[in-house]
This record gives sequence, structure tokens and C-alpha cells, in this order.
Amino acid sequence: MRHVVSLADLTKMDQPRKDGTLDALVRRAKSGNSNDSLAMLDAEILAFEVRHEMSSEVMLARFKSGQQPDTADISRWFLLLSVRERAQAAEANRKSVLNELAAEAEKLGLY
Repeated sequence: MRHVVSLADLTKMDQPRKDGTLDALVRRAKSGNSNDSLAMLDAEILAFEVRHEMSSEVMLARFKSGQQPDTADISRWFLLLSVRERAQAAEANRKSVLNELAAEAEKLGLY
């Protein structure tokens, strides 16, 4: 099932609802192999960059300055960037926790 949220709707949401929506998207993106999910997100984002002939950074700057209209296509691009950012943060956190656990196991002579 595809979850579509416009950027306009996302920006109107209160913070808990926005967090819940983005978390749900991250969970769906990470439901498979996290590396595969991130690769799929990267591929989709790259397709937007090629189609619009600009980097995501340029699009975000143009959007923030009001030069880029909020179309459905731009909203999906923005949402993919948000999902990727959260997925990368979750992956970094997972690795950090695993490293901490490995260090504790080594201290205890279990590893």
C-alpha cells in the first residue's frame, strides 16, 4: 500500500502527527533489508533529480525560498528525502547500539 502525503498537509500537521506519519513511512521503508530500502530510496530520489534537472539540495533551497511550487511531484520528492533522513538516522542508531552491546559483551568476556 502506498502512503501519499502532500508537503502542504505535512507542514500543517502538529508535531506528534507529523512524527507519526514520518515514522510510519520509515517503518515501511525499513521493513525489508535496510540497505535495500535505503538503496531504493536513493534510486527514487535520483530519478527526481534527473527528471527535474536539479539536486535535492537545490530543490529544497528553491522550495524554502518560495521559488519552487508545491506540486504533488515535489511533495513526493520532499517526503522521500524526509524518509531517507529518518531511515539513515535509525540505521546509524542501530549500529551505535550494536557497537555498545558488542563492547559490553567483550568486557564480560562473551565476545
